[in-house]
Amino acid sequence: SPQPSPAEHATSKEAMDFLEAEIRALPEELRVPFVLGAVEHQPYKEVAAILGLSAKAVEVRIYRARQQLCERLTRLGFGPGKHSTEL
Repeated sequence: SPQPSPAEHATSKEAMDFLEAEIRALPEELRVPFVLGAVEHQPYKEVAAILGLSAKAVEVRIYRARQQLCERLTRLGFGPGKHSTEL
């Protein structure tokens, strides 16, 4: 596939920086499970053991983190169809 243009690369980098800032803005009880489970792809059981939670609690916290991120990004104009944001 063709390499992104410098402008596309800059836009992509800005989008990633923005997304990382939004993740950092999540409350800690949502951010930590989200980063471990959804970003680093650790199994929920491992995240649960690390955090002293049940696997279900980890699942719920990751779901809530995704909800908050999607709501925030939608309010800021990053809606479905505008940008690919696989959280």
